[in-house]
Amino acid sequence: DGDYEIYVMETDGTDIRQLTVNTYDDRYPSWSPDGTQIVFHSDRDGDNELFVMNADGSNVRQVTFNDANDVEANWSPDGTQLIYSSDIDGDEQELYVINVDGSNPVRLTNNDFSDWDPEWSPDGSQIVYFYDSEVYVIDPVTLQTTNLTNDPSLDDWVTWSPDGSQIAFMSERDGNEEVYVMNADGSNPRRLTNDFGNDWDPSFAPDGQWISFSSDRVNGSDDIYIMDINGGNVTRLTTYDGQDSFSDWRPIDAPIVPNPDGDGPMIIDVTPTLPPMTPVAADADGDGVPDDQDWCPDLPGAVDYFGCPPPSPTPFSDLPPTWTPAVTPLPTETPTIVPLDVLPPTPMEGSMDRTGGRIVFTSERDGNYEIYTMNADGSDVQRVTTDPETDRYPDWSPTGDQIVFYSYRYGDAEIFTINADGTGLNQVTDLPGSREMEPAWSPDGSRIAFVSDLPGSIEIYTINVDGTGLTQLTSHGVNSWDPRWSPDGTHIVYNSEYEGNAELYIMNADGTNVRNITNNSARDDWADWSPDGSQLVFMSTRDGNEEIYTMNADGSNVQRLTFNDYDDWDPQWSPDGTQIVYTTNIDGDYDIFVMDADGGNVTRLTTTFGNDWFPSWEAVGSGMAPVPVVTPAFEFATQEPGG
Repeated sequence: DGDYEIYVMETDGTDIRQLTVNTYDDRYPSWSPDGTQIVFHSDRDGDNELFVMNADGSNVRQVTFNDANDVEANWSPDGTQLIYSSDIDGDEQELYVINVDGSNPVRLTNNDFSDWDPEWSPDGSQIVYFYDSEVYVIDPVTLQTTNLTNDPSLDDWVTWSPDGSQIAFMSERDGNEEVYVMNADGSNPRRLTNDFGNDWDPSFAPDGQWISFSSDRVNGSDDIYIMDINGGNVTRLTTYDGQDSFSDWRPIDAPIVPNPDGDGPMIIDVTPTLPPMTPVAADADGDGVPDDQDWCPDLPGAVDYFGCPPPSPTPFSDLPPTWTPAVTPLPTETPTIVPLDVLPPTPMEGSMDRTGGRIVFTSERDGNYEIYTMNADGSDVQRVTTDPETDRYPDWSPTGDQIVFYSYRYGDAEIFTINADGTGLNQVTDLPGSREMEPAWSPDGSRIAFVSDLPGSIEIYTINVDGTGLTQLTSHGVNSWDPRWSPDGTHIVYNSEYEGNAELYIMNADGTNVRNITNNSARDDWADWSPDGSQLVFMSTRDGNEEIYTMNADGSNVQRLTFNDYDDWDPQWSPDGTQIVYTTNIDGDYDIFVMDADGGNVTRLTTTFGNDWFPSWEAVGSGMAPVPVVTPAFEFATQEPGG
């Protein structure tokens, strides 16, 4: 309805009823243990405060009154207290306990980074939460804390099972946001969801046999789904064009609030009435994922960003006649990783002398994903798109007067162009039933490279800017993504899982002469060319978590630029080659940072709530002096059809 409100529905997604009706954002509802009340946070008094209302939406009472950000409240098992996150005592979010009537607030944590999403265990002996991208529990009496995940990737959005034996959570440890469960002591983590989209915010059903969660897997905006505790029987409950998230199940034993008049809000009995669960399937590789849900049943730990490879990849020499590109292996030498000066763990905001054009990026600062531009120092932010559906992954035209992006505004994800001032929207692709994403404008401005799942796997295509001349470049049969043109337009760097995990490849602009340039057991991803074409900047997990690296265009001379515990990814060079813009999750959500090309002088550009990501620096062409292009110093081998 234009802003965030609280709703209830049946477990099959029917009979949706609105409980709050106002012009503010009401979020993060949580049922009281007896099912008669709901706590939530709202900005209706100017900043986020905690509120409690009856289960029918009546008798709304404000619990906290301050100038802080009081959010994400959950009830104590006896229903007398609330645990929540607040920055009332400083810049970071900390955990507090308060009586339901607003009296006696008590601070539990005092950390260097923010603490989020707290929830009491069913017996009240522990509180689970996430801090610094890890899942922790704290004893509310002794304040003793324990790290349960200890993984370099982001782990958050936590919840207890009704019997307290398990914790469900979201993790990016396999590339994107997926739902996992683990034992309450952190042991035996098992992945439940395997999808291209982002799955997050799990919540157990009262009987412990089902989990609801939020996902943007269909149209780029979040909807509510349910699945059984083995990850099977996934069912989509909401199909609204906006964002549906933060689901919470009503306790089974709570009384149903009657609605004798047949109109107005009432509380729906959410006792599960779903089909019988699928029996636990075999688990051939012992990775905790049932074979019928495991994309790699024979390869433990091989699940990667967009799926997984076949157990035995087909050699390039055995490819069918429809495939022409061939891969020439790199020389058998280990690239030298040259560490630069170690950066401080927390990049500081500051002012930098940034020459060059504007940066275009994606942000959800206004409620859903839209396209924005800003100056290279983070000032003068301008919104470009205004649509209730998701707009993502922008890239500048070579002349800097247009932007290409993908959007779900007409149903499936399609490629669009728009003038930099937000006028002149034009749809480039129209391929119903498939998703066209991750566009990149060619240096001469005539074509756009992008990815599509039209053939089943995600493959790379190019198309003329006017929508003609659709050409498929890759036919790997496994997912390939994130194409980027070389500055002279003769080559494209991209990612593919053809040889088992995410590697970086270079091919000619017509799809021929493919070459693996990383050959590393880690995930190498999100590459971009230096303005002179001699180097690539990219993300890799080769040292444990997602960090930014550079290398020569032939894969040699690998150098690490970022050194921290966060996820740093999607780097792009500035037009003059002196800086690199990238995305990191230092505060739990993603913001945009910029650093010098050697990794120094890190500056934060965005600070808003919600994700700011997919930055692209305005290309040479709008008054800037061109950077000389260097021909990459490497050779390619050609393989004819049939070998």
